[in-house]
Amino acid sequence: MLTEEGISGHVLGDKYKADKHSTLVLYHYKKDVNKPWLTGDFDFPGIISLHLVSVDSRDLYKVKKGDKIELIESLKEGDIYKVKLLKDNSRRPFYFLKSEDLKHF
Repeated sequence: MLTEEGISGHVLGDKYKADKHSTLVLYHYKKDVNKPWLTGDFDFPGIISLHLVSVDSRDLYKVKKGDKIELIESLKEGDIYKVKLLKDNSRRPFYFLKSEDLKHF
């Protein structure tokens, strides 16, 4: 686990709080983080495209106002972060988040 500032400028161990209601989600699986962005990179026919980029809603956590996260680990050179949801009744020990989404905290 790194404690130094990463390429994206975020430091592992930093804590963030969602100050407003947003459409931000945390992903249960690392492989799901990039799925929504794949459609712009490749030109797949309709049904195949939906299958490849769909993320099951049961594998997401919708961030609510006041939720806090802590950066645990930097993955893919700072593009993805493994985060801990600082909540007593969190369903999972950690989630994944695209580094671009940290601007919403």
